[in-house]
Amino acid sequence: MRRNRRSPNASNGSWGQVMNLFHSVFTADKFTVDGTTGKVASFTDWRDSTHTVAQSTEANQCVIPTGVSGLNGRLGASFSSTWYDSNRAASTWKFLHDGTGCEVIRVFVPGSVTGTTYPVATRSGGAAQHGFGSLRNAAAAGAILLSAGNTVLNGQAGTLVVGTPTWTDFYYQEGLSGAEYEVFLRSTSVTSGNSSIAPSSSNPSATLRLGARTDGTGAETETWCATLIANRVLSSDERTLVRSAILQRYGV
Repeated sequence: MRRNRRSPNASNGSWGQVMNLFHSVFTADKFTVDGTTGKVASFTDWRDSTHTVAQSTEANQCVIPTGVSGLNGRLGASFSSTWYDSNRAASTWKFLHDGTGCEVIRVFVPGSVTGTTYPVATRSGGAAQHGFGSLRNAAAAGAILLSAGNTVLNGQAGTLVVGTPTWTDFYYQEGLSGAEYEVFLRSTSVTSGNSSIAPSSSNPSATLRLGARTDGTGAETETWCATLIANRVLSSDERTLVRSAILQRYGV
């Protein structure tokens, strides 16, 4: 006799359950090796195996990810002047700055993040380009922000000194009731408010980059475990489900 499957509990989500909530999900344990350099050539999207973020230049590739004792033994990829570019068209990532809604969650190894700001998302220069990298380079990034078309946290970088994060959660949607953006350290809200610059309807001038701004500066030096990107703002129940999945998978 076939057993009935229990409905998922919103407070007890698994990694597999939350995948369909996201546009793209990258983790350090889904990678391919460059046969020439022996380093990581690309990371594969959990949501679509044809989508990767890739790097062919050895100097900008990370070494093979290794297990992290503080994160349930999951693999962590050490980034230092390291970045990977999406093989999707730049227009794919328009939702990150056009105001229709997005949410980005990033998981890091405890103790690997240094400096005074959280590594959530950055822009690149004056064009509407996207990169998920370090925000510690104030001269390069200046604040937590997504693109030149939407500087959602302009001037806030120096205020987010709460300690070493193990995961961060950022959402933004123009006109959202209560606050258009919010940043969480784990499940604690650390800042929220409304965007100071109107969203941009233009396509990004470059595709998504993981690990640095799209001009190659602002490269992060953290040990990175996961980046989850949604093309809308999650509901509070969905966010609870995702946090439970992160706790189960990474122990944080």
